[in-house]
Amino acid sequence: MRFLIVITLLRLINASNVPKSKNLPCIRYKDMIPTYACNYQINNHAKYCENSTLYKPNTTCLCNNINWLASVLGCLSYEGKLETKSIQGVKKFCRINGGVELTQERVGIAYRRYIDSATDASLTTTPGVSIIVDEPILLSSSEVHLYRRAYEKYLGNFDDSIYYGTAIYGYWTIVLLLAAVVNWGKLIFPTWSNSSLRIIQKHVILPALGAKSKAQTQSLGPIEFIVPSRFEALILGLFMVLLAMLALINTDPVEGDPIYYIKSNAQLRYVVDRPGIISTMLGPLVVLFAGRNNFLLWITRWQHARFLTLHRWVARTMVVLALIHAIGYTRLLGTFY
Repeated sequence: MRFLIVITLLRLINASNVPKSKNLPCIRYKDMIPTYACNYQINNHAKYCENSTLYKPNTTCLCNNINWLASVLGCLSYEGKLETKSIQGVKKFCRINGGVELTQERVGIAYRRYIDSATDASLTTTPGVSIIVDEPILLSSSEVHLYRRAYEKYLGNFDDSIYYGTAIYGYWTIVLLLAAVVNWGKLIFPTWSNSSLRIIQKHVILPALGAKSKAQTQSLGPIEFIVPSRFEALILGLFMVLLAMLALINTDPVEGDPIYYIKSNAQLRYVVDRPGIISTMLGPLVVLFAGRNNFLLWITRWQHARFLTLHRWVARTMVVLALIHAIGYTRLLGTFY
């Protein structure tokens, strides 16, 4: 029986049974945001590929279509000039989403075609009509600006979430460095301790949070938890305040959002995306704090019990963020299905 269990486990962990997948890079949308906005706007006004729709565009076909490319380049130059970073954004967009490598020569041909033969979209196309268009279209500059602002908020939120998640690591780096400086300083310079430091140690660092028990597992029915010390509670409290701020700032929707249409849906999307990303980024921190051979034990000279307390509370925070993401998405998708 044990032999069969072992064989079954080996079968499950056999790497050859795992489907092959590409190592996807962490995409930064900043350079591609104008292209995403123009692509969505153009696909809302015109159809350049038979099997391409507004919500499921065939990017490979579109990037190979000279008229679509000309329209996008015209959209990107709505302020009167086509910047190099905009061209790089189009190339990156087609390479990542369509597997198409655009040459500078093809970009130049497409832009000249736009200048020579672009037609006002309001005169030649009708939103929602599935007639293949064989010419570049000229878009309203005010509409281009609105779509770009909406996509700066929509895709920019993914970039912001990465930066804010990195800021969380910055917070913990500062906390751990301060702990290392203080604890190693006391060891190397024994005379460094003064009355102020001893008072802080007596009333903040050493005492339990509110009861006599510290670094001991407590239970509330089936739920077990460790009550942090005052010092640990201070660290965790500041961490959670920072987390709440980073999860909520810069989530105001664009007025007249052409992507989500309803203001509440747009804001809900921005709010629930960020906790999901930050929750994922907290994973390495949770694993690091839990290890008994944690190198931070040596750097900070903290006991393993302290890291175990931090590990558990950061893990709980991670789960709460994941739940917010899941519940918010369930509600958001419920409006579409």
